[in-house]
Amino acid sequence: MFQIATFVLVPHDSTFRRAYGSNGILSVLGVWVFALIWHFVCYRRLVKQAKAMDFSMCPFCGYDLRAIEEPGPCPECGRKFEVADLRDYWERKFEGRS
Repeated sequence: MFQIATFVLVPHDSTFRRAYGSNGILSVLGVWVFALIWHFVCYRRLVKQAKAMDFSMCPFCGYDLRAIEEPGPCPECGRKFEVADLRDYWERKFEGRS
């Protein structure tokens, strides 16, 4: 089964197939699949975390800024922020996605 899949995905005379064989191709495909799944899981986690903090989360380090009323530097990373702009930032970032 795996031999058929790798034969269809990678041409028989490709340099990669000659260098690494079918097992190498499966390893590379496995790494890509793992990376895509990991990216999706991390993205979902970021969305949930931002929503749980009512979008009052530092966009650079993730620090919870709900208790800070005045604009200024983030206590964690030192980057400046505006409380009113945080919600707009996160809504633009997650626009059309959830």
